[in-house]
Parts: sequence; structure tokens; C-alpha cells
Amino acid sequence: MNERMNVRNRNLTNGSMALSTRNSALPKRRELPNRSPQKLKKHKPKHIKYADLKYAPSIDFFSFVGLMLAAVILVLVCVGYVKVYNEIKQTEMETRNLNSELNSIKIANDNIENTLYSNIDLENIRKIAIEKYGMVYPYENQIILYKSVTNGYVRQYGALKGNEDIGIIDRVLRLVNAR
Repeated sequence: MNERMNVRNRNLTNGSMALSTRNSALPKRRELPNRSPQKLKKHKPKHIKYADLKYAPSIDFFSFVGLMLAAVILVLVCVGYVKVYNEIKQTEMETRNLNSELNSIKIANDNIENTLYSNIDLENIRKIAIEKYGMVYPYENQIILYKSVTNGYVRQYGALKGNEDIGIIDRVLRLVNAR
């Protein structure tokens, strides 16, 4: 039995489950044919000493002026942008302040309006209108009902239909009440 284990374990190293590197099922490593390595020529940049040159590298006058104009225009555009941005922020703040002021004024107006309406004595107004100014309530046949198509006020430019058949008694009563 020990022989069988030895036969079985002969491809294993020290009885472990790892494969032996001698009899491995891995493919053999291929070797490339010997080639002589090609040497790439690297161009080294030459260091130029400006002191040794007759003229140092520079840009011409027109290029310099163009670059300076572009820089000045860029600065002016940035300054203009900042000014416009600040104006917008200032306007927004003023708008918020005005809206809050408007809301407080609306609240105060509503409070004053409620106070005024609560102090009105409608019975006293009716009494003065009847006694001092001669107001009378209309008779039943003097009231003309109609259906309004809008919810606004109505301006009357002429007589309404239905006023033509007023009796003599109603006309006399109108004359008496008008005095």
C-alpha cells in the first residue's frame, strides 16, 4: 500500500497537492532567436547659451504689441464681467428688499381695511339715507332681474326691456316718491 502511495505521490512534491515542477503540464517556454539589439539614436538637445549668441531669441515688435493688446482686452472683459455680476447681485438684493417691503405694506393695508369695515355702521347709513336723502325701497314690479354673462359691473346706455308696461299707478307713485 505504501508503494501505491509512493507511485501516486511521485509527481507531487513532499506529498502536497502542488504539481512537481519537473513533470509539469505547462507548455515549455519558447525562446526567441538571438537578435542583436538595435540601438536607437537619441538626439540630445543642444543646450544653447544665450550669452554666446549674437542675438537672443525673441518675438518681433508687432507680435509683442498684439499679445499686450490681447492681455489688456482680457483684463477689461474680466473687470466688466465683475461689474455686471455685482450689479446683478445688487439688483437682486434690492428686489428682495422691495418685495418684503411690499408684503409688509399689503399686510398693513389689509389690517387698516378690516378696521375701517368693522367700524362702519350700515344701519346708521340706511337711516340717514331714508330720512335725510329720501331713499325708498323699490316696489316688486320695479325690480328687473337678468342673468349676467360677466362678473363685473354693468353700464346702462338705455332703458331696459320691460319698463314700457308700467301702469299709471306705478308712474304716480314714482312721481310722489321723487319729490
